[in-house]
Amino acid sequence: AILAYLISKLYHIPFIVTCHGSEIRYPKNKLVWLIQSFILRRATYVTVVSEELKKILIQNYYVDPCRISIIRNGYDEKEINRLKRETEVEKSEKIIFVGSLRPIKDPYTLLLGFIKIKTKYPDVKLHIIGDGPLREQLKKVCMENNLCSSVIFEGRKTHRETLRSIAESTIFIMTSIGEGLPTVLIEAMASGKPVIATAVGGIPEIVKHEINGLLIPPRCPECVAQALDKLLSNPDLRKKYGKAAEESVKDLSWRKISEQYEEIYNKLLSEFE
Repeated sequence: AILAYLISKLYHIPFIVTCHGSEIRYPKNKLVWLIQSFILRRATYVTVVSEELKKILIQNYYVDPCRISIIRNGYDEKEINRLKRETEVEKSEKIIFVGSLRPIKDPYTLLLGFIKIKTKYPDVKLHIIGDGPLREQLKKVCMENNLCSSVIFEGRKTHRETLRSIAESTIFIMTSIGEGLPTVLIEAMASGKPVIATAVGGIPEIVKHEINGLLIPPRCPECVAQALDKLLSNPDLRKKYGKAAEESVKDLSWRKISEQYEEIYNKLLSEFE
């Protein structure tokens, strides 16, 4: 953003900043905040992925709301539709978590919740895609609770491999304590999966509780267990939420998202001609 600002001043052209979440919600220190605030207030235009982030820009960075647009993250329509066709038959009950194994994603709460329902659903597997500093600690929890055969740590996977794993899953879950609007959540919903997600950041803007998924409070293993039990015990409810989720994000394909960006670019370019 600093480089973009300098180039815009040098060549007298507009520049746009896009904010996704943590970079403005959790600035590393006062100096970073000052630099970000300086740049954001001088950007020709700012785009954000959620209403929540727009409020943060206005309240914490004093950005003019007239220069902010909400353009959400999206999904690859062709790839997801292809995977849906290839994975129509559900082979086994499989819960999937995708995210870095860091405190902000709180996979620890997910494991504690999974432990609570494992006796009732002995055949259900939890697949964790991602890596990070909490991996060994999480594996230790699995060993201590005899979950080594039920929790599969898949590590990092390519984007295509991750989308296939989501398409093959029964339930998608994320237990983050802070988010912008995660692309992977939108991809899971576009794949027709029932989702369980914490009511943080921009997530409640697209996940509507008991309409197209389940919202739970962060740091609540009991809530994780209750939500998983509710969906695992009711295939019809899973199907209902999955269809509703797919319908609710149908306008968030990257093709349609790119058109929104293109509209902003054209508008700004016409003003600077």
